[in-house]
Amino acid sequence: MQKKYKAALVLLVASTLSMTGLVISKTDSSRYAHEHSLFGPDTNTPVSETFTSAPQNIAESGISALSKVSLQDTQGDAQDKPVIYSPIERIRAIQSKTELHHALLEDHRAFKRYPEYNRAFEQAEQDPVVQRYQVDERVTENPDDGSTLTIWTDKKYYMAGDQVTIYARLQDEQGASVASRFMAQLIYNERDSLASFELLDQDGDGIYQHQLLLNTANQTPYKAGVYKLLIINSTNRSADAMTFILSQPDIQLTGNFRDRLTDDGALLIQAEVDIRSENRYYLQASLYSANQLPIGTAQVNSSLPPGKHWVNLVFDGQLIADSGESSPFLLKHLSLAKVAMPIQRAPLSHLDYFTKEYASEHFKGTSEAIP
Repeated sequence: MQKKYKAALVLLVASTLSMTGLVISKTDSSRYAHEHSLFGPDTNTPVSETFTSAPQNIAESGISALSKVSLQDTQGDAQDKPVIYSPIERIRAIQSKTELHHALLEDHRAFKRYPEYNRAFEQAEQDPVVQRYQVDERVTENPDDGSTLTIWTDKKYYMAGDQVTIYARLQDEQGASVASRFMAQLIYNERDSLASFELLDQDGDGIYQHQLLLNTANQTPYKAGVYKLLIINSTNRSADAMTFILSQPDIQLTGNFRDRLTDDGALLIQAEVDIRSENRYYLQASLYSANQLPIGTAQVNSSLPPGKHWVNLVFDGQLIADSGESSPFLLKHLSLAKVAMPIQRAPLSHLDYFTKEYASEHFKGTSEAIP
């Protein structure tokens, strides 16, 4: 819903501003969308270091930026103070709203129902914490013969000493496997070619693979960063590329957790982390009911020095109340990452931490109601 909301907002804002006399060119609107990442993935959104305050998220940053565009009444004094309207206010003021206007306003209300560091989800497969680690398959179709080349790795993020398993498969138009030879080249940070190797189909199932050990003790000094794999097959010469990340997150869980209610009706779960180097770190966790039903996620980033620290994960009371679930709650998945370029993400932690029991009436919303 968030991606749909952001994309629709950009398109509708352009048309709305045009109707009010402020015309934005296609070039300007595209540049605006690019600068504010409104069409990009909703990842690593800056969030509150504590549950008491949070900076604006990507969508709201876009609204805030556009709201600074001032419109002056052309009939008034040019020196008068300009009147400023946000895009949402402009849409609310339209007398004859279209179906798109109503849908956008409804999405806006839903988007603002919880604090920016919380997000609800209804199905386990929609868990944003788990989705960050899902493997991406690259599929390329050859227009000459209709065949498809598919390449993938067993994970998206690795640690030093891990083994990367690389896969490739060539299929004809009917989906049958095609025998071929697959060669791969490993490139670090788009610059350094580190190795070339062949993928083999040792069990005859049509899937070719190669194991790459990320061991810094061998001749190849694997460093943290982005690694690209270029893969080409010998049958029709179709090729594709994919990436994986070698992480050095410098953060890990100690295994200690504690929880309590906040004065404003939210659930606070604190996770103890051990930090190796001073940096800004990002945590995201998903909360479930005791019978494994999804409730929502909480996220936080904070600058931390070396040592052990308690980090706050806050689940808004409205988020819990809307789920209809009662305590105890299960903190099920947790992602740790060091904020860097690229982000240094630790392996996904699958937890089994249950909170204490709390009376349901204690949970209430802390965010402002959005009209």
